[in-house]
Amino acid sequence: MAYQTGTATDHVDLWDKFKSFITSDPELVAANEGWEVVWQEDSNSGLGFANPTDYVIRGKGLADQDNIYVALRRDDSAVASDVSTWYMLGATGIIDTANAFNLHVNMTPFAVKMFTRPNPMNYWFIANGRRFIIIVQVGTVYETMYGGFFLPYADPTVYTYPMLIGGSCGSGGNFESVSHTSVSSDHTAFCYPSYNPSGSMAYNPSAWMLDPAGNWLRCGIDVTATTPIHIGPRFFGQGLGIGANISPTTYSLKWGYEDISKREGELYGGGYAMTPFTLVQASPSDQTYGVLDGVYRVSGRGQSVLNILQADNSLHVVFQNTFRTALGEWFAVTRGAEDSNSAFIATEESNS
Repeated sequence: MAYQTGTATDHVDLWDKFKSFITSDPELVAANEGWEVVWQEDSNSGLGFANPTDYVIRGKGLADQDNIYVALRRDDSAVASDVSTWYMLGATGIIDTANAFNLHVNMTPFAVKMFTRPNPMNYWFIANGRRFIIIVQVGTVYETMYGGFFLPYADPTVYTYPMLIGGSCGSGGNFESVSHTSVSSDHTAFCYPSYNPSGSMAYNPSAWMLDPAGNWLRCGIDVTATTPIHIGPRFFGQGLGIGANISPTTYSLKWGYEDISKREGELYGGGYAMTPFTLVQASPSDQTYGVLDGVYRVSGRGQSVLNILQADNSLHVVFQNTFRTALGEWFAVTRGAEDSNSAFIATEESNS
């Protein structure tokens, strides 16, 4: 796994740094896990692209046997208002002659977004051949993206394309956030997505999952309790309590054991329990699809951004959910070696 952190001078520098990282980071290249650009504006000269920053990258997995396609766009139309928006879509193939980043094979129905700005920003890039994670500090807000495969509970010959596309906001709704300054319900990290499908406040989620049949399913806590896929730590089915199977009626009610986990604190002797974010289908039937690769829920008690947790010879960096700092809004991202993605105990190494 490759990891890079630093400070970008502005939104353009951040864009360039990520593209360089994902395609040419020495650790990715040495492991034969570097992603490659397989479509961009100069792929087909003369097509008159309106967005010259558009490109599609391909991940080849951990054994050079996969074709994992993620499309990216940077929109600078609101830079005068201190906002540059990144858009991301997943796909199962590319069309060489396509004249836009969203015209490839079986793409996510709506893009997810991440907000940046034309000012210095701290960033964290984490990647392997299967997926990448981007975290950017924009003022006091932490914007996020997850592109690529998750770890499925299935044989790879059965579930051949377990893709998750996640950001800090969805697109295509009539009530979607347009800036990192938003404190709306739809402005939320990919591992804590919410979804409102109806009314004047409708918005799409910040995460989408491709199911084994090749259908894109919305992920999130749905205010009408109809979202196909829910993301969260689960020990006892999909309910709100132990053994329960209760559908939430508001986005503030979390699936899994959230009511219980909010009472967790630091463990005896220090450190935190880390639990993988699991993708669960509640309807039309209960299904557990898998877990996010290297992303864990941690307790918010005594927690702070950039805490470093150590477990199983791996280091994990703690972040808050966008602008939120409530007890149930924290997660850690693996920056070191891969781990088993089972629930385990992490000890706090430092607080930077």
